Amino acid sequence: MIHLVGFFLSLILFSTIQAENYSYFPKALEVIEEDVKQATTPIDRALSLIDLQSLLLTLLKSDMDSSSYYSLLKTAEWRIKAILAQSKELPEYNKKRHKCIKIPFTVAGSPTWLYENRHGYSQDRALTDQEKEAFFQIEFEAYQKSALNQPAVGLNSESIEQLIIGVPYNFVVKPNLEVCFGPNQEYNLHDPETNAKTLISPGHGILSKNEPVLAAGEFVFYRNNDKVLFLLSSASGHFRPDVECLVHLEDQLVQMGVPREAIFSSAVPLSNLARKTLEKIYKAITAE
Repeated sequence: MIHLVGFFLSLILFSTIQAENYSYFPKALEVIEEDVKQATTPIDRALSLIDLQSLLLTLLKSDMDSSSYYSLLKTAEWRIKAILAQSKELPEYNKKRHKCIKIPFTVAGSPTWLYENRHGYSQDRALTDQEKEAFFQIEFEAYQKSALNQPAVGLNSESIEQLIIGVPYNFVVKPNLEVCFGPNQEYNLHDPETNAKTLISPGHGILSKNEPVLAAGEFVFYRNNDKVLFLLSSASGHFRPDVECLVHLEDQLVQMGVPREAIFSSAVPLSNLARKTLEKIYKAITAE
């Protein structure tokens, strides 16, 4: 496999894109797509998807105008989504997906699913109503004690402007389509005196108030002047939803004016590895 090793290839591609030679973009996509197909381990496939994200960041930070940027993304949209769809084949994704508990629901006349929080709180089995409530109260009390970040309610064009670039946010979409979200920064820490876990950022249990949701996961937002990029993930240990649930957030972002071709979804968590890699890439290609 030829991993692009995100950082170095991004710098090369950045200099190429700056020179207004965009032929490297589809070529790089072909290489990543082949890497994903040939992946034999979850880490190989995950690294390929990080390569894809770093490539998208490189394009975002290029000096091309927004019209050309969105046009190029739209042209490559089918290939990018085909690469991201491979995340559904990750063994760890399928293992969790089969454990999700969902019930039929209807939104605006269209059938969909509500996902229940039955596997959260590090329990590898479905919880009873009483157990779920007991675990939630423990988590909620820990969060109230240590919280540094409060949940935001309602994602709209104004709140998008307040998002911190490059910081992953946990989110849930409630049955009434309300989006609750909060930064996912150092979610689990340990008190050095008691060795007890503290929660400084709202997790999916807190955001949902222990109620069923239409969608749950993470998103991260990037901007370069009038160009934007949204990366979405259906990673949630509490709800373990299908990646298809992300359409409920995608549709709302589009209604707020975010071009659909600038929104990309997958089942792969915005893991610590991905965050650190993408942060380095973003900072490197932002530097003068």
